Amino acid sequence: MWAYFRRSCFALGLMVAIAPLGTAIAATDTGKWVSVKTDSENRTWYVDSGTIAGKGRYRFFWSYVVASAPFLEAGKMVYGTAYYLSVDCQEKQFRLRFVRLLDQNSQTVKEFNYGDGRPLGNITSGSGEEASFKYVCKKK
Repeated sequence: MWAYFRRSCFALGLMVAIAPLGTAIAATDTGKWVSVKTDSENRTWYVDSGTIAGKGRYRFFWSYVVASAPFLEAGKMVYGTAYYLSVDCQEKQFRLRFVRLLDQNSQTVKEFNYGDGRPLGNITSGSGEEASFKYVCKKK
């Protein structure tokens, strides 16, 4: 699984996402992927600490989740999911901005560009999202 993750990080390093206000940003291959949680279903959450942007209340960052088992989407198997998120560290809420589903070769199966269109979500206690939130909001 570690070899798969390292290949995935390289692939993510080449991705481009849409940031707030329509600005294109690159998720660079910073080599700073940090594991923040593995849950009881063996899904592992990572945060690219090199992409954390913003200070104070709001932060933006790339996250990656390795699926415990692949699942079918658009006729292809998905092994991992990359997310671009924003979090409100004060209100403990997040907004999903961009999602990319990846196959076993880190090729895009399907992607969703939500921008500012998604509602704010509440962070569930004990979740991978909470672990990501805590990690990102500790950064100054």
